[in-house]
Amino acid sequence: MIPIWNTIVRLAFFLIITGLLTRLRGTLHREQLMAHTDVLTGLANNRAFYEQVDHEAERSRRYRHPLTIAYFDLDNFKTVNDQHGHDTGDAVLRMVGQVLKERVRKTDIVARLGGDEFADLFPETDYEEARSLTQNIRPHLLDAMKQNKWPVTFSIGTLVFSKPLDSTREMIKAADNLMYRVKKGGKNNILIDKYDSIGAGM
Repeated sequence: MIPIWNTIVRLAFFLIITGLLTRLRGTLHREQLMAHTDVLTGLANNRAFYEQVDHEAERSRRYRHPLTIAYFDLDNFKTVNDQHGHDTGDAVLRMVGQVLKERVRKTDIVARLGGDEFADLFPETDYEEARSLTQNIRPHLLDAMKQNKWPVTFSIGTLVFSKPLDSTREMIKAADNLMYRVKKGGKNNILIDKYDSIGAGM
């Protein structure tokens, strides 16, 4: 009986350890997802977006393919929060995330960078493709806002990099700066440009 008992004990111990390791792996996986996911919209968060831009920039340098970053800001979002409350504001953000996710390609990365700012990363995307993608997305965003009677429009800066910069942060900041040019020009519009044509001081 002793050998049988020892076998049973070893098997039980093995099953317990296996179960604990499986649960631990599941927990670690969930924590990794949470660390890279915006809780409200389910999109990639700021951290994940920076990592993806860094990864695609390396691929772009290696294969000499262009890449594009589109930066979205919601016009009049503060008005929605002030007049209709934060629950409605959250609904707006979730809707924007849903529309963006539905209107991009499988290889593209959509992220909420924080507050009412979103971004799309379009790998291997030149100027003409970037213009087509961004101009296709905007009417769907506006239509979703109109259907829900939310007074929100979109300022979008789409910046094409024929050659990535050394700094991922500077690339995203350059797209952000282009979006702010839309803001200063009256909002609710798109600016699409090439980084090599406007230089680092845009």
